[in-house]
Amino acid sequence: MSQTNVLRAPPHITSLLSRLHRESAIQEASITPAEYEPIKALYETDPDAASKALDDLMRDKAIALDQDKAEFVYQTVLSTRARNIAEIGKPPLDDLAAKGTSHGISTIYLALALAALDNDNDNDNDNDNAGRIIATEKEPSKAALARQHWEACGDLVTSRIDLREGDLLDTLTSPNRALPMLDFVLLDIWPGVALPALRALMPHLRPGAVVVTDNTVASADRYRELLAVLRDAEGEFRSLTVPFKGGLEVSVYMPREGRGV
Repeated sequence: MSQTNVLRAPPHITSLLSRLHRESAIQEASITPAEYEPIKALYETDPDAASKALDDLMRDKAIALDQDKAEFVYQTVLSTRARNIAEIGKPPLDDLAAKGTSHGISTIYLALALAALDNDNDNDNDNDNAGRIIATEKEPSKAALARQHWEACGDLVTSRIDLREGDLLDTLTSPNRALPMLDFVLLDIWPGVALPALRALMPHLRPGAVVVTDNTVASADRYRELLAVLRDAEGEFRSLTVPFKGGLEVSVYMPREGRGV
């Protein structure tokens, strides 16, 4: 159950988030098995066609990260004092509620956490030190709606977001828009693209960076390649599954050269 004292934000932002979560729940409930089961089946034989079909199904839907997960992410950013964040999102087929940037809801939580840290550090007016979110979105209509939601929140949110539209593997590796060293990653994406996305981000993860991956229980089989990396006892992550709906993986980046016993 969501706790009312978790999120600290102006009333117009909390009201907006409450409305968007309500709309998300309604839209999630409107998606029938007859709509998404054929897409799940198609994924096994033609992932590209399945991706297009899922894009078509979800184009007009603002399915958001569950509120309790969003508040957990907010708290984690606060507790780790993250400064640079990447939010990588596209829904796994096993849980159409799982979204990254989508219509910008989870991004608002991330921006509010950065704003709280900026305020605590008294550097919110220092552009060199202020926290930033690298957000990704392939669908132009969703990017436009996300921007509308962020603008409704005001500069507290908009000033902290770098939205990169297009294929995420291109936007994340563009030499013209180099990534900063990252403290936190929200990974909520097609299972087939999840590991390549993580690989693209790993050179930019600082030791101790946290990677949160949604839906790792419900989509464990589809995420098996990613989870093999995150859960490898001899690998570069220390990982724990948190028992939210569908599962939430919390992984800490521990590169070999920086690892203790």
